[in-house]
Amino acid sequence: MEKNVEKACRQFDKWLSTQSYARNRRYKIEYVGQLADEGGKICYIFKYSIIPSGWRLGIVSDAEAYSISKNYNPATQTEDAKLTLHYLKRYLEVRDKQDEMMEKYKDYRRGTYKSMSLQEKMDYLDGVQKEFIPIFDEDGMDMDTLVDFLDIQREFAEAPQMFTVENMVALLHMFDDECFEITMMHELARIVCGIAVHYGKEGICFLLEHLDEVPKEGMWHGHVRVMQFLMAGEDYFLLKEAVTMCAQPGREQLLAILSDPLNKDCFDEEKAEELKTLCSAAYPA
Repeated sequence: MEKNVEKACRQFDKWLSTQSYARNRRYKIEYVGQLADEGGKICYIFKYSIIPSGWRLGIVSDAEAYSISKNYNPATQTEDAKLTLHYLKRYLEVRDKQDEMMEKYKDYRRGTYKSMSLQEKMDYLDGVQKEFIPIFDEDGMDMDTLVDFLDIQREFAEAPQMFTVENMVALLHMFDDECFEITMMHELARIVCGIAVHYGKEGICFLLEHLDEVPKEGMWHGHVRVMQFLMAGEDYFLLKEAVTMCAQPGREQLLAILSDPLNKDCFDEEKAEELKTLCSAAYPA
């Protein structure tokens, strides 16, 4: 094993030993490959197992080790490593700006969001979800920023009419399956579906035709969770009508979501098959 790989392995071992889920437990680490990032820097890829559990993927890039606890799959290790690298870079960015952001928001007062524009509220929502806006102080206590975040969430869910259908695109960009508080993504999916349903068949059709805007790191909530909500209750009938109006790329996107083996147990089987048939049918352009 070359010296650089050995060094990266030691770095990953040191990082893993500090993680709460691995502390005082036996684990195994194996080097499985490498890739170069956009700047040409080498990222070393490892698989690790907290005995007796299965293998997960981790990386060492630029002397920093990281993992999002993604199950290791040799067939997708390069893509999974790139995704992990994406989160490592964001983690480092948040860490580097933590003191600056804490200082900026320490005097933030509850209710400030009421004077914000819609775009500013959406940016605020995204900032909290990506951890660029602190919601807990140095002592771990709730800040007024958290209260306003929850109030903005509630306002968005209760007043879909404040949005245009085009606003959904910006919200779709916010999906992030590794968000530090996953309930935020659950609520974001509800907000998006609420806007789509508010605008009826045209709104749902617009959503279907823009699902490709969801980033790869947010596809579970941005695709699967959104479709679960739309397939539930009375919204399902609107969804079926929207599919018949939808442009072919939108129908193909929905068909791909419903047909993905990874999503096999996520949808009502009967409804999924009905939607697949509608997606595959020929409709006027």
